[in-house]
Amino acid sequence: MRKLFSKLPSLCLLGILCSFSSSVFAHKLKLFLSVEGRYVSGQTYFINDGPAPGTTIKLLDAQNRTITQILSDADGYFRLPLPERGEVMVEADAGAGHSDHVHLTPQPAVSQTAAIDDDMSPSQRLDFGIIQHQLDNLHEQLQQHDQRTRLFDIFGGLGYILAILFGLLLWRHHNRR
Repeated sequence: MRKLFSKLPSLCLLGILCSFSSSVFAHKLKLFLSVEGRYVSGQTYFINDGPAPGTTIKLLDAQNRTITQILSDADGYFRLPLPERGEVMVEADAGAGHSDHVHLTPQPAVSQTAAIDDDMSPSQRLDFGIIQHQLDNLHEQLQQHDQRTRLFDIFGGLGYILAILFGLLLWRHHNRR
């Protein structure tokens, strides 16, 4: 029993050091999309590890046939033309099992923004476009923030593990008497 307690600090330190490794959490590829008219654009990134450059981006039809295939740029961004109609899927594959996909369903031809645009002056349309771009950027930042593993999440998880381990050790020690 004393041998186990003497090794416990070393095991805890090893666990803490491993949890700080960014590669532990870099395995989850995320795909962010935004539909702009007849185009879909977006970014691929690894959680806590930034953009995923050179990721293969495929646009697939409802039968899983490839319509278009490109590579994301150095910052993980891409832009694809959408087909005239039909449901599609955007698939990102960075290799080594790192992949994500999003299904896109077609929207009705007449949108509320088209009705608003008819009543707007050119300067209002420009302002509306700038606001829409800022909202898209804000949405992307919120999505990336929500997916990040935070330091206090790591310490919280380690706390649970240590509490369970300590409880099991006490139980085992108590039952040996």
